[in-house]
Amino acid sequence: MNSYKKIVTPESKSALKKLFEESVVFKVCKMPLETAGGDVGVLSPKLDGLRAKWLFDRNGIYNSLVQYNSFPRRVQEYTYHGDFLHTLRQRINIIHEMISCDLDTFMPVHYSIRPRDPFLNKQLELNLNDSASISKFYVVTHPGQTRTQASVFLQSELKNTLLYINKKFFKNITLIGDGITQIKTPEQLVESYFPDFSVDETKGEWPSLDFDFVLPWHEGGLKRHETNETYIAKCNNINPSNYFADRRVSLHPTNKYSIASFIETDKFWNIFFNSKLNVYTSLESELKFTFHEQIYRLVAKLLGKDNFRDDSVGQFIYTMGYLDYENMETGNYWGELTSFDRLGSITQTYFTDKQRKYYESLLEEYKNFKISNTKLRFNILQSDIKSFEEYAKMNAYTGLCIVVNKHMKHRTITELLFCIPHNYALSRSEDNQIAIINCQHPYWQTKKDFKEYVFTEKFFNA
Repeated sequence: MNSYKKIVTPESKSALKKLFEESVVFKVCKMPLETAGGDVGVLSPKLDGLRAKWLFDRNGIYNSLVQYNSFPRRVQEYTYHGDFLHTLRQRINIIHEMISCDLDTFMPVHYSIRPRDPFLNKQLELNLNDSASISKFYVVTHPGQTRTQASVFLQSELKNTLLYINKKFFKNITLIGDGITQIKTPEQLVESYFPDFSVDETKGEWPSLDFDFVLPWHEGGLKRHETNETYIAKCNNINPSNYFADRRVSLHPTNKYSIASFIETDKFWNIFFNSKLNVYTSLESELKFTFHEQIYRLVAKLLGKDNFRDDSVGQFIYTMGYLDYENMETGNYWGELTSFDRLGSITQTYFTDKQRKYYESLLEEYKNFKISNTKLRFNILQSDIKSFEEYAKMNAYTGLCIVVNKHMKHRTITELLFCIPHNYALSRSEDNQIAIINCQHPYWQTKKDFKEYVFTEKFFNA
């Protein structure tokens, strides 16, 4: 563990002075889900809207899974989308990251708040734990939008957050919440920021680190939430003090985030696509019924329908094949091989010589990879209740499997697929009745390197 002193650069102190003059800043040790849900890119109710989006929008797991079913396609998706936060890759990766760090992040998540009616000349109660109270305020989250969405999806609170309120609004606000500490100086502020030493290829030992908050391309040198009229202390860089070389050493965690999202999810997809998605349950009929109902409710939310039994909802689900999981014992589970050969004579009549050579080079690269027309399907199997070790063995120690041995009314089995990092053996409910198992994890055969994630009760009951 590196021992180091945190130093806020002089230029940053000058810029941060404007922040502290204009706004009050608070550290919130556990940001309540009611507040976090104030800005997750969907309309109310926040959790259902987010679930519908992650499952069924054009980047949802049902519609974009085909982009990830081979290594070449994963490379293409990453090359095209990069750091775009709405991709399935980013959604799955941020869940895995939050599970791995227990929602205690290197960099704080930034929230700003202001009253929806700023001209009310009366005291307003801002209760961070009360959705009705939060609804009276605008909430803006950035940086940290993806982390906030992961927090709401997992129904687990982020542990490193900052809250900003312009002083002209705060004078009429009574703030209520737990684990709240006001920050009044740059030295107090920087205690919420941490370097990621894993990105330092020099593996140096640094006695002090400079934290730089100046963003030269922003007016005033700091990021600003214009809607809520406050500056935000986004950390621009973390460098060893007085260190200069051909390449400055940067210990800012975002330096590796984009490429890590590819590397880590690539490891996950290699497990995901290695077997059928078997669901072992002692409640087969009940699980199928509640799964159907939840899919209908979420699709209705996506389509803006109040009644999930509306005929248009069922027609949409049928057309998209969202509940197509019957008779999965035969055939190629992940679909038939897609071949470039179907382009046929186009290569002779349409392509230029340069395009033809490029096309042929692609064929050479692709021919060793299985490319398939992927649809997300579950193989739901009646099974007696067994140990997790037995389920992994039943799955031939390959791929993923899901276990459901109690009523699962408020979440779908599909959502469990987001919640198992490639290096975790399983994610489970507190009572062990619901789980997703990484059957390829070495623990099941060697009893080594065990890691697990335990869902909060809120995850299944919100």
